[in-house]
Amino acid sequence: MAQRLIGIDIGPATVRVVQLVRTRGRLRVERSGARPRDETGGPSRGAPGAEVVRSLVGAAGLRADVPATVTLPAGEVFFRSLETDIVRPEHLRQVLAFELEDDLPVPAASLVMDICSIRELPDGNRGLLVGAVPRSLLRAVAGDLEEAGIQCRAVDADVCALLALARRSVPEVADGPFMLVYVDEGRAVLGVSDRGRLLTARCLPPVGAEEGAPGELAKEMELTWRDAFDGPAPPSLSVILGGDAGLVDRLAAAVPEETPCEVTTLDPFASVEPQDTQSIDPMLAVAIGAALRGAGGAPGGMDFLAAEAGTARSAAEVKKALVVFGLLLAAVALTWIVGLFLRLDRREREYQAVRAEMRRVFKEALPDEVNIVDELQQLDQRLQSLREEHDALSSVLGGGLPPLRVLQHVSTGIPARLQVEISELSIAGDSVRLTGKAESFAAVDEVTKQLQAVPGFRTVATRDAEVEPRTGAVRFTLTITTVGR
Repeated sequence: MAQRLIGIDIGPATVRVVQLVRTRGRLRVERSGARPRDETGGPSRGAPGAEVVRSLVGAAGLRADVPATVTLPAGEVFFRSLETDIVRPEHLRQVLAFELEDDLPVPAASLVMDICSIRELPDGNRGLLVGAVPRSLLRAVAGDLEEAGIQCRAVDADVCALLALARRSVPEVADGPFMLVYVDEGRAVLGVSDRGRLLTARCLPPVGAEEGAPGELAKEMELTWRDAFDGPAPPSLSVILGGDAGLVDRLAAAVPEETPCEVTTLDPFASVEPQDTQSIDPMLAVAIGAALRGAGGAPGGMDFLAAEAGTARSAAEVKKALVVFGLLLAAVALTWIVGLFLRLDRREREYQAVRAEMRRVFKEALPDEVNIVDELQQLDQRLQSLREEHDALSSVLGGGLPPLRVLQHVSTGIPARLQVEISELSIAGDSVRLTGKAESFAAVDEVTKQLQAVPGFRTVATRDAEVEPRTGAVRFTLTITTVGR
């Protein structure tokens, strides 16, 4: 089954297209065409416009069901070199905007970047050649093709398409280090390649017919080589030169006179059969190279459409990750809130259990209390009342021991073996008057001595002691002064 490939070269001055067909391993130009971007035929910038593409597609008779690989002129693509120790390509792409932010003429956020080539450096780092194109231009070009009825497969730079064609057409030269030079009516493209990898690329104004043009081009070639290898070009520099036939012939003869080099002409039809002898146009080289890039057999190069889709996918993944993070955060917050309510409920149940235990203890302590409002406050009030009753019972004017303590000292101070009967005990402040009966005066004396030994009594004295005639018992009166509280 025949395979068809479309390559579109959006040059500064002219848009060129080719449709290749592959049958039995042979590539042949099936359709081709060219149209100036404006009426003046001079260089223009930006997207070509849907009308230009539509008219060109119609005139060339391209098939609408064949995806096209499109190239932009090197002047629309910013090439920058970068050294890094990062190994994984996905990690490399993540740091491009940050690493090259200060080296780009426009904000990195408005560009779509892709890695053109990677090479190992002697110091263990990796050298990258990065291409960047304005996102607005990329979308405009894709929109123009879509409006013209052509599906855009990929968007690359013209120098990458030329490299793909050179490797197919001049493999004996293109597999080693060489200088790629392409000139036509709107541009001069310089590139340095080594082992199939593009190391650097530059876009110059068109080379004119002036006498000094070859010399100026030779100087630019030297600068481009130094940019790639940080050293002078070798005397046997291999140069692949393509483009406008008249310019190529003149430069192929003049450039070696300016700088030592071996020039090989790039013939786009060396490996691709022309449609017919009249359709042979060397300036179809970029379009043919773009078609070869679309075939997938040409390594290297870039695809800005895929890079933009990857950026959008990464942004979507970041957004998805943020959504997942937000959901997880919400789940954590919900779990925390639920746990908080559970702890609050447990505390509430514990509080109710404590209140019930307080109510039970209160009823046991104060069974006569009927109206229970606040157990702690009511219990405190009852204790305060009892304390006041105790003070009323135990306090006396002027101080002294509490009456209960006096009674305790008197009852423990009189020996049980003595037959003593207390008939009266009066307490006034720190003075105590005790009246009673004993069996003898000796017993009265012993009672006095025992009470004098009580620590709480300061003095104990006998005031009256006499014998009752009827019973023979001794009635006595003691005065006691107590120690103040």
